[in-house]
Amino acid sequence: PSVLYTYGNLDFLNDKCVISVVGTREPSEYSVKITKHICADLIRRNCLLASGFAGGIDQIANRIAIENNSRPIAVCGTALDCDYPKGSNELKKQIAENGVVISEYFPGYKPFGNAFVNRNRILTGLSNAVLFTECSKESHGLDNVNHAISQGKQVFVVPPHDIYDSRYFGQRDLIRNECQPVFGAEDIVYSLGNERYQSLRLVESLGEFTLPAEDSAILNNGEPKTVKHRKSKRKVPDSKTVSETEVVKPTPEPDLSGLDDTQKSICKLLKSGNMLADEIAAKLGMDISDVLAQLTELELYGTVKSYPGKMFGL
Repeated sequence: PSVLYTYGNLDFLNDKCVISVVGTREPSEYSVKITKHICADLIRRNCLLASGFAGGIDQIANRIAIENNSRPIAVCGTALDCDYPKGSNELKKQIAENGVVISEYFPGYKPFGNAFVNRNRILTGLSNAVLFTECSKESHGLDNVNHAISQGKQVFVVPPHDIYDSRYFGQRDLIRNECQPVFGAEDIVYSLGNERYQSLRLVESLGEFTLPAEDSAILNNGEPKTVKHRKSKRKVPDSKTVSETEVVKPTPEPDLSGLDDTQKSICKLLKSGNMLADEIAAKLGMDISDVLAQLTELELYGTVKSYPGKMFGL
């Protein structure tokens, strides 16, 4: 869009990993509990949550962000001054206090039929990945998949609670089409795991956290459960006791001989860590198609490796 209208502050958007949470407006009880649990854990792993600000799963993600003192992000399919869903203006205000509400429609504009579909390209565009927690085969939210794929973003899916229930057929089909199933926030963090996302690991000082009794009971056959984050049992030798022969040798520098100037510039950027093709294009001032062509050639040389979501590294 040429213009975006915002309520709140946009400055923080580039600081952290953003996960868009997508789902039905009338989720099952199980999906509500799963969404709350994964969203809260993503926040503990230093992620931000974005939603399309419809009812159901969207607003659950926003409320979890508010309750956990995170920075919620909401992308509306209506103008910012439109009270949709009805009675949601107070929630918009709460989101804007620490996060941001975004719309491409000017105040007073009456949305047309495709407004919510158009909204999705913005939602996926500002995110690093998309998470589906419940969707049917007819869900309009599935449009997010097309935008995510075209933008090089990963798509994660919570497996169906009941494979014979049509409420979950959208999730079933996404998994059939090779979207990644997830069983917790750690699966998402692991898949996004490169040097840019090391901060997403749970720090040991968190110790343990307890789910609300009514939430944990659904996930544990009626019995509330405290979730403990176990510390690694691997012993790290004291630096004074490490002999010279045990010193880890640095990774050898890639051989850049035989590469042209553009390819060398790309490799120098990737020395700082894995990057999206879009980031490389922006930093070098190149067209994305030219960058992808160069990356393909570098991959054939064995100098560069590609990862899911148009991510590349040496």
